[in-house]
Amino acid sequence: MPICNRIVAGVMLCVSSIAVAQSADQLAAQRVLGPHWRQVARAAGLIFTGTVVSVRSHAPSQASPVATVEAKFLVDRGIAGAHSGQVVTIRAWAAVWPMQRPMRRDGSLALFFFYPPSAAGLTSPVGGPVGQVPLDAKGNVRDGWGVAPANDPTRLLRPPQRTAVPLPQIRLSQLERAIRAAREEKE
Repeated sequence: MPICNRIVAGVMLCVSSIAVAQSADQLAAQRVLGPHWRQVARAAGLIFTGTVVSVRSHAPSQASPVATVEAKFLVDRGIAGAHSGQVVTIRAWAAVWPMQRPMRRDGSLALFFFYPPSAAGLTSPVGGPVGQVPLDAKGNVRDGWGVAPANDPTRLLRPPQRTAVPLPQIRLSQLERAIRAAREEKE
């Protein structure tokens, strides 16, 4: 085989390998975040993995006429709007806080997607519970976690039921690649 043909074949193999990897990353993101995973990634102003450092409630005051919750997170891996090692503080409207998955100072690692803060400085997880993905100690998506089928009315309140065939482990690196690619795409 002439050298030009070998070079072209090698380039085509590399391009097809990249496309397969991107497709696997996108399928993983869809399995974890649901069919609108691109919108979740694009809507977030803050995306990171981390642990909860503290959660405090604040009653209405002169400075803030609504009750709020302040949560601090230690960023393990910053993806958008945060850097590794940083302590991030978010403020949320206390009335919607119970609608999220519980955020406790228990050392659990999670992947968080938060909307950019509003004019009042408040934010919440993108897509409610979808914006909080539990991770295992190695930083991979916790086994069995993902968004249940769209026709299940409780799909955002619990992990899906186990299937008879175990699904492959989803690595955080897969989600990160898919998230970064979605944020770079033009809508």
